[in-house]
Amino acid sequence: MIGSGRDQLVVRLLFVGRRLLEFATEEIEGEGERLTVVETAALLALRAFPSMSQTELAALLRRDKTTLSRTLARLEESGLIAARMDPIDGRRRILDLTEKSRALVAPALESITNRLERAVSGMTVEEEKACFLLIERMMTDVSVV
Repeated sequence: MIGSGRDQLVVRLLFVGRRLLEFATEEIEGEGERLTVVETAALLALRAFPSMSQTELAALLRRDKTTLSRTLARLEESGLIAARMDPIDGRRRILDLTEKSRALVAPALESITNRLERAVSGMTVEEEKACFLLIERMMTDVSVV
């Protein structure tokens, strides 16, 4: 029997979040690119928040800047992101998706969106609001990947 304790909720949320990233990664792999879940998360974040600095991306993904810089270097070498110096602050690197990665990320994001729409389609408006409130509260404290 499946219980409803707090520990079980936490574990379920962990699996759902990770699985959604895996689905996105699989969608992108289907286009010929072999990415890690962290690389996929970085691309999705840059799609949602264009022209983000490397520091901002590290904070969003809750990744160490040094570790993330290796991930970003691989994405840049693959032609999936473009980095430029911030014209106002030359110490900052601004990151954007390339046309190549936009073409890869869009179908993956659409697939995940469709999955989530199916998942919430049976919810009442109150349940949907409660679900999104929970996610927003968790995002303030929890690492993305």
